[in-house]
Amino acid sequence: MTPCDQTNSTYRDNRWKALTVLTVVCLMAFPLWLHQAVGKDQAIGFVVIDPGHGGIDPGTRSSTGVDEKTIVLAVAKDMVPLLRHDHIKFVLTRDRDKYVSLSDRVQIANRPGDRLLLSIHCDYFQQRGMEGFTVLYAQGASHDSQVAAHLIAAGLIHEGFNCHDVRMDTRRLEVLDKTNCPAVLVELGFMSDPHDLRYLTSQSGRQKLAAGLVRGLKAYLHVTR
Repeated sequence: MTPCDQTNSTYRDNRWKALTVLTVVCLMAFPLWLHQAVGKDQAIGFVVIDPGHGGIDPGTRSSTGVDEKTIVLAVAKDMVPLLRHDHIKFVLTRDRDKYVSLSDRVQIANRPGDRLLLSIHCDYFQQRGMEGFTVLYAQGASHDSQVAAHLIAAGLIHEGFNCHDVRMDTRRLEVLDKTNCPAVLVELGFMSDPHDLRYLTSQSGRQKLAAGLVRGLKAYLHVTR
């Protein structure tokens, strides 16, 4: 769980919102083009899906007793059939409720051939009024990391989710700062917000989150081929 900064400027919000709106329009036409351009059995890229926390590390816990580690693992598993359908090769840093150290997650992402690390988390904030997903990339991140962040945000927006922010994170998070490949961290929503918590804890909500993430990954893998 990574807490959000409340001091987002109007200028920055307008800038990334304009970019994501434009990207959503492009993404609406993207699946048909991709189906025609990619052969039936041809992989279009390789990604590392990193469900945060796990095992002895539950992450944050909602007021209803649901752990972050459970939500993010469920979303990651919902991504699996979609990734296979779209011929995207992938590896999960964990596929069950077990603890994986940050250094091990980075080591998995730094294997030759990996083109993107997507780390999945949920947010929490004590005060009311914070809602929506957030996409983060590291301070000094590559251009590809920033492109991935905006395309993944656009994919989630396409599925109907509200975007809280897309921004650089300055805390030098290990999964963002120590990876050799492009890397982004997605906070799927605020577990402290009743609206966000409803979709985070529902099967249909998690499936839509998975669809939005995979849509963004497809777009990223296409533009960076």
